[in-house]
Amino acid sequence: MSRQVTILTAFFLGVLILGSIGSFLLYVPAISWISVTVVLAGMVLMFLLGVQAGARRIRITKRGIHIPAEWVAMKRRIGSQIGHARPL
Repeated sequence: MSRQVTILTAFFLGVLILGSIGSFLLYVPAISWISVTVVLAGMVLMFLLGVQAGARRIRITKRGIHIPAEWVAMKRRIGSQIGHARPL
């Protein structure tokens, strides 16, 4: 009886160790792929946030904080075509 319990315990411990090693080898690559995906997604989102912030800053400059020379010339051309150009 004692020998059978020892054999069964050894068998279940062997299965447990193999299962633990197998699950570890399946789990670790998943963590690396997930972490790479999360980092790349974060970089893409930060780039898009920068594009959005840059576009917003351009809109603010159109409101009059700082108007580039090209825009002044374009506004004068459009204003003279409409008929009511005013100096900036």
